[in-house]
Amino acid sequence: MTDTPGIRRNDSDTSHWWHRVAEDRRDIWRTFSPAIIIAVTGFVIAWFFMAPAPPDHVTIAAGHRDGAYYKYCTQYAEQLAQHGITLHVRETKGSVENYDLLLRDEGVDIAIVQGGTAPDPSAIRELEGIASVYLEPLWIFCHGDKELTDIRELRGRRIAVGPAGSGTRRMSEQILKANGLSLDDRSFKPDSRTGFEAASALRRGDLDVVFFVTTADAGYVRELIESPDVHLLNLRRQQAYAQLYPWLQPITLAQGVVDLHDDLPAHDVAMIAPSASLVASPDLHDAFVPLFLEAAEKVHGGGNMFVSPGDFPSARLVEPTLNASASDYLQHGPSLFHRYLPFWVASLISRTKILLVPLLTLLIPLVRLTPPIYRWRIRSRIYRWYEVLRRIDQELSEEHSGRAILLHQAELSRIEMELQEIKVPLSYMEEFYNLRLHLDLVSRRVNGQRPARAA
Repeated sequence: MTDTPGIRRNDSDTSHWWHRVAEDRRDIWRTFSPAIIIAVTGFVIAWFFMAPAPPDHVTIAAGHRDGAYYKYCTQYAEQLAQHGITLHVRETKGSVENYDLLLRDEGVDIAIVQGGTAPDPSAIRELEGIASVYLEPLWIFCHGDKELTDIRELRGRRIAVGPAGSGTRRMSEQILKANGLSLDDRSFKPDSRTGFEAASALRRGDLDVVFFVTTADAGYVRELIESPDVHLLNLRRQQAYAQLYPWLQPITLAQGVVDLHDDLPAHDVAMIAPSASLVASPDLHDAFVPLFLEAAEKVHGGGNMFVSPGDFPSARLVEPTLNASASDYLQHGPSLFHRYLPFWVASLISRTKILLVPLLTLLIPLVRLTPPIYRWRIRSRIYRWYEVLRRIDQELSEEHSGRAILLHQAELSRIEMELQEIKVPLSYMEEFYNLRLHLDLVSRRVNGQRPARAA
């Protein structure tokens, strides 16, 4: 690079400029460093009170290995594995046992349960609802030519109500009891078979009625719909059930929806359906809630013959109190962090957010104090010399000896030399040059009173 005509480049000027910049940076650091150190110390202390990091595994209570709950839980496991989380799927007898495990087994973090199967309401207050994830229709298949439309018509028949501990057994008992029937009645012949075993017995005529609470894609459901000797109970009072039991939803199996070619079913069938919900123990880490809801969206969000796409997961039909993180997710979707960052990074940021309030509470007054401190530090370099100038000026009025004047001149020369060394930001040059003017004024007074030398 060539020098500008008429201007000679001086390397010492460049060096001096860099030295000034370095000095300014040191001033800023010395001013702000106490606030930074205090804030960092407060952050470290608060870190120890922050929620712990989530573990890398979770256990979910499902159901029978050949049931819908177990199938869906394995699909959740595949989704969570993409985020580095291992979901252990625990086989159980069904929804009733799942609730029991949530309340009594510390090894179970979350479960999929059927609406209406919760124990005493006071017992589940400590549990948290995550979301309802799909509807589970109550299928009541009857053997014979006569089409039934009322639960009360089942008195005295051989009924398969599912195994003890299952959601099907619990719901069957509730529905029968509401209609004045009881499994303890001698006229009943309750049977604990379920699934393909119960469906085969019904087609053979070994059973009169079978209760199933399951999804429409269960293989034995389609087989029974196609069987000429079996028909679905057309529940004409479905609205009454839905109003009496908040966890029930009235649904309709539309004519031909199972098979348009064979027109199955041959007419609309009124049914009721509880929801399957994800319910968690209070020990489930909040960081897992978005992961389970995201998995539920992918597994159940497409809809089926009873619900439209996007209807689930939902906050409706959930019996325990809804988890706060789940409520926020269902209303607003995943957070910005969970949408664009890996799970572990998003979890760390979410946990550290709780530190922002105390940190800002600490930082705001500290930051507001630093500018005045910085101004005081810079001006102190200038104003501290005024004390010396004032003292010299006062002594000039009191003593005029040659020795005193020589001492004043030496002190003023020292000040002059030190002023050449100190670095002051440009914004404070007005005070700096005022000092230089006042220094020159005092120097003139001292030199003006200097005694003449002897000839």
